[in-house]
Amino acid sequence: MKLEMMLTLDQNLFILVYKLTYWKLYIMVFGIFLRFVVSYIWIVRHVIFSLLTLVVLGGILLSIYEDYTIGDSLYLSFITAFTIGYGDITPHTLIGKILSIFLGLIGIIFTGLVVAVSTRALASTIEYTKERR
Repeated sequence: MKLEMMLTLDQNLFILVYKLTYWKLYIMVFGIFLRFVVSYIWIVRHVIFSLLTLVVLGGILLSIYEDYTIGDSLYLSFITAFTIGYGDITPHTLIGKILSIFLGLIGIIFTGLVVAVSTRALASTIEYTKERR
């Protein structure tokens, strides 16, 4: 026989309230985490904006040297910078390949920045929830 069937109505209600309380706690902690993420992104917003600007400039240069449309070259630059690399559009000239390497390095820096912000926000969330207990 299942455990829920063996329990009385009051016990089932207690278990339901207990589970809902933990879901509220998880949602509250996630909200605190998001607040810290936004605050730390605000601190490094100039670096993020600069990196994204370099990716767009790389896309414009790729459109010039690779003879792609601006949409295809921006797509290629963001896919390369975010280290996804589908391979549907590839650079063919030497300058395009060198630009793609620099875009990949910019993407690695961007990814490292996102990871650093997330881990700092997680550490701040843990500190904040420990202080509030």
